[in-house]
Amino acid sequence: MDDWFETLQKDIHDALEQTEQWLEEASVQATEAVDEFLDASDAAVDEIASQVEPLINRALEDLENQIDPLVSPIALWLEQIATPVHQTVSPWLNDHPQCSGCRFYHGESYGSHMLVCAPHPNGPDRERCPDWESNWPREEP
Repeated sequence: MDDWFETLQKDIHDALEQTEQWLEEASVQATEAVDEFLDASDAAVDEIASQVEPLINRALEDLENQIDPLVSPIALWLEQIATPVHQTVSPWLNDHPQCSGCRFYHGESYGSHMLVCAPHPNGPDRERCPDWESNWPREEP
C-alpha cells in the first residue's frame, strides 16, 4: 500500500520539476521577446525623434521670430522704466549712497572688482560727487 503513496509523491515531484523547467524556459523566452521589443521600440523612437526634432526646432524658431519683435520693445521699455529705481536703490545696497539716483551709476561686479560708474570706477572719493546727474526724468514746466 505504501507503493502507491511513494508513486504519487514521485509523480508530484516529477510534475513540479517539469513545471519549474517549463516556467524557466518560458521566462527566458519572454525576456528575450521583451528585449527584442524594447530594442525595436528604441530604434523606432530614435527614428521618429530624428524626423520630428528638426520640425519642432523650426517651429520654435518661427515662433521666436514672431514673438521677439513684440517682446523686445516691451523688455526695453521695462528696462527704461526700472532704471531710475534701480539706480536709486542699488547704490544704497552696494554701499555707495552718494551715487543714489545718478544716471552714471553702473554698479556691476566684474570678477572681484565693482565698476561703480565711468567717471569714478571705484566710486567718488568725496561725500558729494561732482559729476552726479539725476536719472529721474524732469517734468517740463
